[in-house]
Amino acid sequence: MSATEVDDVLKLIGCGSMQVLMVFSCGMTCLYLINEIMGINFVCGSIAEDFQMNNVQLSLLASSAFLGLILATHYSGYKSDQIGRRIVMLYSLGLGLAASLISMLMPSFPVFLLFRFLTGLMLSGGSCVFLTYITECTQITFRPHIVTFMSYFFALGWIYVPAYLFQPLNRIVFSWGTFDICRWRISLLVNAIPGFVAFGTMFILPETPKFLLSKRKDERAFAVLNRLCIINHRKDLKSFGVTSVWQDNVQEDQSPPRCCLIQMWLDTKPLFKPPYVRPFLHVTAVVCCLFFVGNGLVTWFSKLRSDLTNEKETMCGDFSCEPRNNTSGADDKSKSNVYMDGIILGVTALSTFIFTSILLVWVKRSLILFINSTIAFLCGFSLNFWTNQHAILIALVVFLSPMACSISLAGSALCDVMPTHMRANAVSLALTFGRLAVIIASGILGFFFCMQCYVVFNIFVLFAAACAVLSWFLTT
Repeated sequence: MSATEVDDVLKLIGCGSMQVLMVFSCGMTCLYLINEIMGINFVCGSIAEDFQMNNVQLSLLASSAFLGLILATHYSGYKSDQIGRRIVMLYSLGLGLAASLISMLMPSFPVFLLFRFLTGLMLSGGSCVFLTYITECTQITFRPHIVTFMSYFFALGWIYVPAYLFQPLNRIVFSWGTFDICRWRISLLVNAIPGFVAFGTMFILPETPKFLLSKRKDERAFAVLNRLCIINHRKDLKSFGVTSVWQDNVQEDQSPPRCCLIQMWLDTKPLFKPPYVRPFLHVTAVVCCLFFVGNGLVTWFSKLRSDLTNEKETMCGDFSCEPRNNTSGADDKSKSNVYMDGIILGVTALSTFIFTSILLVWVKRSLILFINSTIAFLCGFSLNFWTNQHAILIALVVFLSPMACSISLAGSALCDVMPTHMRANAVSLALTFGRLAVIIASGILGFFFCMQCYVVFNIFVLFAAACAVLSWFLTT
């Protein structure tokens, strides 16, 4: 054979050391994102003491990077469809690391907050493009497996808590004039280590051949595939009779560049037209449900867990928004519990990913999403009745983990149904809607959970049920 379809060539190449490096690089990107976006919650208390912040400022700090992530995710996905997956990830990681390092040296809260926001803004590229990158370098049948293996790093991100090693975080390491370097700043630096690893490994990885083919750069695409083949098989593609590659749904020649926002809208508009609108909205609805439950409730996990004190009450029956009187020893125990919460969630999530990896050998992706959502629904519903503290804790963890751990798997379904020149745009837009769902969930919890705990909590249970129904009808 001579001209061969790119998916057939990827199947021929299989999975080898280069794919392992790709999984590692994208996985370290996942770990770094968790550290930067969620890890700030572990040091917020010490930062508040250092900057003498009030509750409003503390809330702004906790959400600043996540807000930046939401605002720029769609643009990053659109841009990666224009200039490439690898280059966007390099820019994103490089600028994100720079903004994060600068924020560690800021002596005042307003400037520190600004650079935390800029960190989230810059990391938006890495937060959505890694999924597109890894799927475009993997044969179709292995994609769900590879995405699940890569997602192990999300679970490790919950377990990896450098802040625990640097207690007490508000202790001064050294001073520079009137500027004190406290341990919490060192903790943020350690948080960035996976980002440096991801940035370094991405430098030696190639652009995806599917993107190059979509831009009619056939020779470069063939060179990338040939490099992968030589590394995996010690033979070039010509040894297997492959002399050129081609791809369906190549992007048509574009009109001259317009205003960035207008062009982004024109490139996004096809997602809402046949034949893409139905699968796009279907998968996006699943992703939003997963984000709403899996990520929306995680921020309240520590509060819910710390209030489990009455053996005769259900979770909502024992829940209180009134501050508890803590002695110094009790406060230290509370801080320790926050780290344990991350470890509990991380270990459960890692177990869920391993369970998913095993199921993928025999079960298709949509059925796994259905199983995970159904398990979450049953555990969530049971929390209306359990009164035993240990049973409540187990049910709550199993309610959250399968939903949070299914996000990447659902996103990979979108990668399969979208053509290359629209793939990153579609994934980034779905993730943007999903992250907006987290903001809505947090707002509902913040305003109404104290007044109507049972009603609000069962809204999340119903979203898990809706996710199960939507997953059942997925075709991929």
